[in-house]
Amino acid sequence: MRTLISTLLLIATLALPLRGNAETIILVADSWCPYNCNEGNSAPGYLIEIATEAFALSGYSVTYEEMNWTRAIYRVRKGRAQGLVGATMAEVPDFVFPEKWLGLGPNAYFTLTTSRWKPTDKDALSKVRLGIVRDYDYGPKMNAWIEAHKDTPLVQEAPGENALETNLLKLQYSRIDVVVDQKAAVLAKAKEMGLEKTIRFAGEDPIIPAEDRLYIAFSPVDPRSRKFATALDDGVTALRKSGRLTSILKKYGMEDWE
Repeated sequence: MRTLISTLLLIATLALPLRGNAETIILVADSWCPYNCNEGNSAPGYLIEIATEAFALSGYSVTYEEMNWTRAIYRVRKGRAQGLVGATMAEVPDFVFPEKWLGLGPNAYFTLTTSRWKPTDKDALSKVRLGIVRDYDYGPKMNAWIEAHKDTPLVQEAPGENALETNLLKLQYSRIDVVVDQKAAVLAKAKEMGLEKTIRFAGEDPIIPAEDRLYIAFSPVDPRSRKFATALDDGVTALRKSGRLTSILKKYGMEDWE
């Protein structure tokens, strides 16, 4: 009997993924809580937690590195990291995308509480100084407007690892009038900075799924990228079926986008 049990244990062990020898997938992005937060944080963001658990089901381990968005795109494009977290298809069309998206991120607009400005006002953008993040995708319509006005005071671009923080500080000091970003990300950053009572949610663009879907996108030069994308899809399906996806999202105050 002991021999039979030992044999069954050996078979079960061999059937498990070899975690110690697992390939490591490096995910990169700028800090964009609650999607992906600070590197090394016990709450690294729901995208990071979902990816870590989803990939583990296929025997992969995950490392998350925080950096500015421009550098993150460059590193994945060159194959120096495997996945870009929180990307849209328009942002990096040459990347390898999984079938499943991991959230929706329409443009949201924030002002100081003293402002009555709304994005639906007539010629709204021509009346304010808009704070954006370098190399972010804001959808075709907004991207075109930004491109047409990027060399004017109407568009002020923040680079670096703390671009959203920079924009919120510029808003506080009246160096810009409006911050455009994703609603949950702005609210989380404002709360972290102690500014949640000084800003006002002015409105949000209607959701256009084809433009607003958020993904973890993989390197166009890494031959393993399609395999990684499939593993992520399979893992997310399993997490949703088990209820674990809902648990992770609840931790961050988010709901399942499906």
